[in-house]
Amino acid sequence: MPQAKLIQRQKINETTHLLTFKAIEELKFIGGQFIIIDSGLKNEEGKPYKRTYSLLSEDSNTTEFQIAYKVLEKGIVTNQYLNQLKEDDIITFSGPWGKFLKDENYFGQGDIFVLATDTAVASALSFVNSQNIKEKNKISFYWMVPDNDYFLSFDLVKKRLPQDLKHFEIISAPEFGSSQRSQLVEMAKDLTKKHQGARTILLAGDGKIVNECREYLVDNGVSENHIGMEVYFNKDRV
Repeated sequence: MPQAKLIQRQKINETTHLLTFKAIEELKFIGGQFIIIDSGLKNEEGKPYKRTYSLLSEDSNTTEFQIAYKVLEKGIVTNQYLNQLKEDDIITFSGPWGKFLKDENYFGQGDIFVLATDTAVASALSFVNSQNIKEKNKISFYWMVPDNDYFLSFDLVKKRLPQDLKHFEIISAPEFGSSQRSQLVEMAKDLTKKHQGARTILLAGDGKIVNECREYLVDNGVSENHIGMEVYFNKDRV
């Protein structure tokens, strides 16, 4: 399995850490893909704790990469593994993976619609910076997130955006699990309707939002091969 060495740790806020790794062998990835880290920890049944992390980096440099993680109160992997990593420690992982790569024509000329919720901004941010997207000025990017301190800061995200992006908008959102979350689903669907004519689409984050927006697009004639998806789940125990 691939390995990488931790070369830098940065604390973004009280709960978010940014880790920079140097791949032991070049990790050829496309912006928006993810890896699955094996923590080496096991549950009571002896099954390993593995967790998915988006590659936050631009794919112009595939010898180094970054991940960001949010420390969870009951998080086993975050508290017992990632928080304990020190510089020069080696991680083992599989990947890169990416369910949005359905065919070679996924990246094409035309408008691009990107919708991300919560921590899935990591995947979306890497995606919009991908070298495969030649026309950055046709990207409309929306991020639904509870507040500035929830994960990556607004300033950090804005600094990493392509300079000639067509549109970027941060939308205030109830936290995952809130009874008001249903309102966010309808808001996401309205944005999807507005951009259903986009040539390339990435939906990342809350599974309910991603799946309902995808279903709307398919029902309205959008090719599934042009709809990329990265579904994030709320794993408060890992």
